[in-house]
Amino acid sequence: MDFEAPDWRNLFSSNARRKRFRFCPVGYYLYHVAGRDGYAETRDDWHYQLYCAKFMLPLDAWNRRFFRAALREFYRPGGNPRKLPLPVLATGMMEREMLMLERGEHRRDPKLAAAILEVELGHLRLAEACGWARGELERMLALFAGSELPEYLSGVARFDFWPDEGPLRFELGRVGFLLAPDLVWRDGGRLGVLDCGAYATEQEKERTAELFRAYALSRRSLAPEVVRFGFYDPASGKLAGDAGSAEPFTAIFQALAGEAALWRDCLADQDAALPVGRWLHPRTEHCRQCRFFGLCRVEP
Repeated sequence: MDFEAPDWRNLFSSNARRKRFRFCPVGYYLYHVAGRDGYAETRDDWHYQLYCAKFMLPLDAWNRRFFRAALREFYRPGGNPRKLPLPVLATGMMEREMLMLERGEHRRDPKLAAAILEVELGHLRLAEACGWARGELERMLALFAGSELPEYLSGVARFDFWPDEGPLRFELGRVGFLLAPDLVWRDGGRLGVLDCGAYATEQEKERTAELFRAYALSRRSLAPEVVRFGFYDPASGKLAGDAGSAEPFTAIFQALAGEAALWRDCLADQDAALPVGRWLHPRTEHCRQCRFFGLCRVEP
């Protein structure tokens, strides 16, 4: 998850940014500009409240990240020092964060625990959300255990996995890209990649795989053809390989750079319109599912 950018006037591209902008351009502005430096404001300040709201996650995303975090911890070199089974590791992570939410620690510091959006908006009680999340995580772990992945990954030597160093950030043609693969490992002369993220279209997946190949070439001097990319959906248990994109990489880059320029220009336009109280391109149909509901000054 990318929070504060070095300068929002630069060009940035990521799947998370795409989802935010698609959901609502006004929310995109509140996330990346108005709520950017809220930690430096007073607790009663609008900007601080926006900053806190940025850390909220919809329940399905809140739940999925425990599966992903446990998967990375379980396989990374030096991870999982107590040698816990993957289900124990994942549920332990979730239970610890649930306890912090029960204690209200997310209200004292939003970075300590991610608040659940549906709970904060009053759509669910915390106990209801936690009950659903426990059952869903258990189902995800059972699907994973029944897939071909555990057997395959158990055959990869621990030191062949890349360390989990967080999202991969790199720059091409003055555009800052962010990728978030869950596992990367050496496989003989090849490089295996597993991504458990949520994507809206097959094109997004194909472009993500091609961007990783560009990263591997520019930062690791690895030929694109040695990269084998796989997408795993924890919610359905489906594993899909990447057969490569029919789009030339120059076309992919131009499309993503153009998209990033549009996002940047919309931020600049909204920033200029804010002093006169104008809100540009609000998606009011999404207001009641938005992390900024009650803080955003657009009337739903």
